[in-house]
Amino acid sequence: MGAFSRMALELAEREPPHQAGNAPSAAAAASIKSVRTSIHQQIITYLMSKPNGATDQMMQDDIGIEPNTQRPRRRELQEGNIIKDSGRTAATRSGRKATLWVLV
Repeated sequence: MGAFSRMALELAEREPPHQAGNAPSAAAAASIKSVRTSIHQQIITYLMSKPNGATDQMMQDDIGIEPNTQRPRRRELQEGNIIKDSGRTAATRSGRKATLWVLV
């Protein structure tokens, strides 16, 4: 198993956040656990093909995931030391600067 796959697996084993004492919140968190792992892997695979990095918007458009799904998964990968800020930016559709994310 590669280093990225091992790290993604470790992230997947973490319990998704939910509101303590709230059964519907706990059930929703449990239901996304396997989907979250798949999205982590999609982001890692995508960034492997983008040596110069990609913005959140690029990932969302090219992989086909919603912003409110992609950003938390990207953040988890960042916190897990799998991806990092490249120190560079690229323009978004609106012309604003956005961080280019790369694999560690």
